[in-house]
Amino acid sequence: MLQPRARLVGGAIIFALQLALSAVAITNGTVFDDEVWSLTNIEQGGTVAGIWAFANADDVHPPLSYVLSGIPILLTGELWASRLVSAVANGAALGWFAYKAGRERTRTEFGLLVLLLGLAGTSVMWGTSLRWYCWFNPVFLVAFTALAYCKLSVRQTFAVLSIAAIVLFHLNYVALLVVPGLALVAWFRLRGRLDRRHWKSAILSGCLTVIVCLPQALILFDVHLANSQGQSGSLVMAVAQTGMQLTTGAAVFPAAPAAIAYLLVLVLSSVVMVARGRDTFVSLAPVVAVLALEVGLLVVTGLGQRARTSSFLFPLASLVAACAIASLPRRLGIVGSLAAAALKLTAAYNAAMHQDTTKRDYNRDYRAVIGQIEAWDAQCTGIIVLHHQQALKYLADRRSIANSSLLDYGDERVRLEPGQCVVIMTGYVPQFPREKIERLHANIIAAGLEANGEATFGHDRYAELKSRLAGRTISPELVRLTLYRYGGDRPFIFYYW
Repeated sequence: MLQPRARLVGGAIIFALQLALSAVAITNGTVFDDEVWSLTNIEQGGTVAGIWAFANADDVHPPLSYVLSGIPILLTGELWASRLVSAVANGAALGWFAYKAGRERTRTEFGLLVLLLGLAGTSVMWGTSLRWYCWFNPVFLVAFTALAYCKLSVRQTFAVLSIAAIVLFHLNYVALLVVPGLALVAWFRLRGRLDRRHWKSAILSGCLTVIVCLPQALILFDVHLANSQGQSGSLVMAVAQTGMQLTTGAAVFPAAPAAIAYLLVLVLSSVVMVARGRDTFVSLAPVVAVLALEVGLLVVTGLGQRARTSSFLFPLASLVAACAIASLPRRLGIVGSLAAAALKLTAAYNAAMHQDTTKRDYNRDYRAVIGQIEAWDAQCTGIIVLHHQQALKYLADRRSIANSSLLDYGDERVRLEPGQCVVIMTGYVPQFPREKIERLHANIIAAGLEANGEATFGHDRYAELKSRLAGRTISPELVRLTLYRYGGDRPFIFYYW
């Protein structure tokens, strides 16, 4: 059993590392595709009440995450302020979890846990985002830690469970799958302590939770369910994405050498822990039970098809991984620890520098892209950008750069004047067949566009493998821009979609 001082130091190290990595990631990043929806809700809402109403009028997620992300932006006018606040929340939750969970762990197990959580690039990625998981994850972890490791009375346990259910439900509807896991933890702690009086308290707490959540539940069925297309996927995809998130994380591509080595270590160490370290495995029973339940629910419902949806379970999976690696014989344990360190250092660097993560749009340097477009604009009598990225559209609109996106699906016409410049962004567009896009671009170019420059930004070293898995070509360049000048003698009008 570790002393409080050692656990406090370990928790502080996790917090400090996460905060430092998050600060670097915030400095190096701009926005990625999904964040545009959050920013739209925040900017259109304008106030806390406005954000709440806007999200409930036309979105797919409940409004609380938009409000929490929006408050720092409304107060300061800066995106980095919101990212920093959520980074602090995530880092603090990880540190507190390690501090409380470390009480039952050996020094080796705790040291590995500090390594796995302190350098967790996946937590940096999602913890500094403007999406629901930047708040959902720390709230879940705090609730789990309180229920699993804090000395709570029966009534306090019901209160924590009820408050967590209410907050999580208003952050994201995946709470409907998550609350059973928290209830399972509570059951582990309350076995043998419940009597008739406590069951009355449980029923009262449950009824109160339902009453508080009922207004948002009505909006879920009336508005948000209608917009939920694409939120779930196939069983195979859910298994693959959830498994990746809980083992190697989102900051390292699973085919990377460091990821493969770490996965082999996890398989071997898990077998050893089950076979030789039964006491350790038994002590992890509540954690393993919650992981099994939640992974099963995410897979069966298909909601696990997006890796970030299961990211709230990453700290629990890291605890099991730390204990498994620590159960290896000494020499193998050293090898396993080195493999874990290699993976985590790679993940931390990738997340901080916005490169080689599994989230392609997270890796794009839109700041450099906008800078190149503005440099070209200075050489032209006018410029318009044809593209397929929500993040680029958001940034271009705010810099007053004319642009038209394949994702708009609108009937707005694009008008080119003689001598005007056109920037065409090419690359992987999941929503459209590559042949259709190439044909569209060819028709536009044939109308009198002359190539006048080209620039690429970023490189995806795993593009070839991704192309094979996806069954379509994914360009190795994260962004490719081609500059054209319209040489016609009269205006050219067309639709870009």
